[in-house]
Amino acid sequence: MFKIFCFWFVYTLCSREGSDAYTLTDVENLWTNITTGYNKNHRPVQNQHKSIDVSINFALYSIQEINELTGKISVTGSIELIWEDEKLVWNPADYNTIYSMMVPISEVWYPPLIIGNPDTTSTAIKIEERSFVRLLPDGTIMFIPSGVYSVHSPLNAKHYPFDKQTFDIQFVVPGFINTEVKLMEGNTTYISSSFKGNGEWSLLKLTREVTVESQYTSVATFTISLERKSTNMVVNIILPIMFLAVINLLVFVLPPDAGERVSFSVTLLLSLAVFMTLVGDNLPKTSDPLPVLSYYLLATLTLSTLMCVMAILNLSIYHKNEQSRPPKCIAVVAAAVLCRNKFLKAETEKDVAEEENTKPANEKRSEKLTFPFKDNQKVMISWKDI
Repeated sequence: MFKIFCFWFVYTLCSREGSDAYTLTDVENLWTNITTGYNKNHRPVQNQHKSIDVSINFALYSIQEINELTGKISVTGSIELIWEDEKLVWNPADYNTIYSMMVPISEVWYPPLIIGNPDTTSTAIKIEERSFVRLLPDGTIMFIPSGVYSVHSPLNAKHYPFDKQTFDIQFVVPGFINTEVKLMEGNTTYISSSFKGNGEWSLLKLTREVTVESQYTSVATFTISLERKSTNMVVNIILPIMFLAVINLLVFVLPPDAGERVSFSVTLLLSLAVFMTLVGDNLPKTSDPLPVLSYYLLATLTLSTLMCVMAILNLSIYHKNEQSRPPKCIAVVAAAVLCRNKFLKAETEKDVAEEENTKPANEKRSEKLTFPFKDNQKVMISWKDI
């Protein structure tokens, strides 16, 4: 980039001084002279033991698709490749100050870059026949192909919708070992100013690393970190479910005589079932791992079902025949839960039991069950109390 700036500055300075602009004939003569004996099928270095250093950068434009189930990630961007061709060198003063020119990439040698972790079997970078590269007088070649790059990277949806995802885009030059073609880190790794994040994801950072694998091939890895935008999911799904779960607790506050407990609990259960359907359409279709939100929804639905069952059992006990007496063990528990007294007086309990046995059977069934508590106060326990 520094070389490009210098050449552009010199070119602008010469133009302002009124130098003659070069013509098409000058360009054709230049191209004919520098390509005489040029063979694009061989590495353009005189010393074939020397490697060609290819500087690589990546610009991210937009996020096309992220599939949590298949692990397919598609992004739109451009790759910046810069290398030197020792055969394509000229002196600008000999060709009417030609400091750069554009030529079809099919006319020069270029590194056959591919995607190292593709989503499909097609790994090569698509290069159109009329793609152009820019040549500079010192042999520097700049090539910036753009397109949609699809990679495979398993994602972790455990903390959906508050998850952060990180995936890599790898580029390699197949067929060439590291001593022949070597990928190098460019001057900058940047995010394009025209980056357009979709409505579901926001970009956190873009980093780059060039490593040598198996001591033979260099791999350029661009790591993209994304954060899911959870506002839509929280407002439309999570908060309504939490509100329904809180309201569901009020089913036992309703008076039993009102006759609305069962209908209230069943209505809330159906509401949760409807929201479960909506959530199922939005949750990632993956079980490895299963999102924590799925466990929360299952627990909420289970508790709502149990509350519905408990409301029915509660009403069935409440409306039992008052002529029947509740079992003593249940009555003791009910007395303790109702906080009428914490401790029964064991020494007087036996006397009360003997007194009960002396009463006629029909009178015993019609009376409420009583227990002696502190200060010998008798407490009556009925089915409605239970």
